Amino acid sequence: MQNPCLNPTADQTYEVIGEGPYNFAKVLARTREMERAGNVEEACNERFQAFQRFAELVPEDEEVNLEWNHRNSRAALELIRASAIDHFLINDFEMSAALLELLLELDPEDHLEGSELLAFDYLAMDEQELFDEEALKEMVTGFPLPGTTVEYTVKEAEDKNWNEEWEKNFFQPIVIGDRCCIHSTFHKDTPKTEYEILINPQMAFGTGHHETTSSIISELLDADLKGKSVLDMGCGTSILAILASMRGAGPVTAIDIDDWCVNNSRDNITLNQIDNITVELGDARLLEGRPPFDVIIANINRNILLADLPRYAACMHPGSEIFMSGFYVQDIPFIREKAESLGMEFVHHREKNNWAAVKLIMK
Repeated sequence: MQNPCLNPTADQTYEVIGEGPYNFAKVLARTREMERAGNVEEACNERFQAFQRFAELVPEDEEVNLEWNHRNSRAALELIRASAIDHFLINDFEMSAALLELLLELDPEDHLEGSELLAFDYLAMDEQELFDEEALKEMVTGFPLPGTTVEYTVKEAEDKNWNEEWEKNFFQPIVIGDRCCIHSTFHKDTPKTEYEILINPQMAFGTGHHETTSSIISELLDADLKGKSVLDMGCGTSILAILASMRGAGPVTAIDIDDWCVNNSRDNITLNQIDNITVELGDARLLEGRPPFDVIIANINRNILLADLPRYAACMHPGSEIFMSGFYVQDIPFIREKAESLGMEFVHHREKNNWAAVKLIMK
């Protein structure tokens, strides 16, 4: 199978090349069949997962314009637009806007009229003093989706800390493997387990609910970590570093490129009364010249893992273990091939809802 990629053209555009889950024309057709069969939610999930796979192909800080006349590239754009509408219809206006903004970056000529849809998101997110109901009525009248009727109500929102409200109402306790319970300080009567991790997630990734995080947690619960040095790359909330420390690891190093994650990690580490985790701001370049780690955890995404694996390998000794997730089952061959080329041996993988986690050992 050909590796998915963005192929540059003579016209300074890019064509999306890929097979299987990266054949976006087939994915688009499949989601339409799902909708016709009444499987709307499944179709929405499929479109968003397709967007996530596509996003991994786009290099950071580079301008990428997709070739509209290329079938697979056009299908990728159509999937992004459709996912933006999906999110708009469930009132996730911020995600809808983010998808449409990306759509316009990839297709500056706006073949799919994403700018008109984006206006709805901007209106939905505007502050009260900027709200113009007459403009909203005009846009609703000309909503660019045939056969769709848009109804709305206007209500002044309460003055609340909405991030705090999200935490209270949507971040629910989770128990993994009957051994680890993850919850926040406001949760009461939580299940009693061997390991209890307190997390205030704020804007950082890593509550244990996502399949990638829960899969790595399951790996760590099975691993022998006592007295071992651990690196948690892309630490998010540092939930994985905290569990490693609780299971006897130390010292533990947690690294993230996002300063919000770094600050949140430090708060969570203090909350759990852990004193052997060091949190650093940066990327894999921070690893240069470091002594080897006994265990490396990297829950990021496929492209970053493939790019950073040589830096991880340089920080491993014979017998060092690495646990990786943040990619799909169909991505395992790419991860495995790269890791084995660096001297690692594949041990096993686990999967959950098509998300994968792998374990390898340095030979």
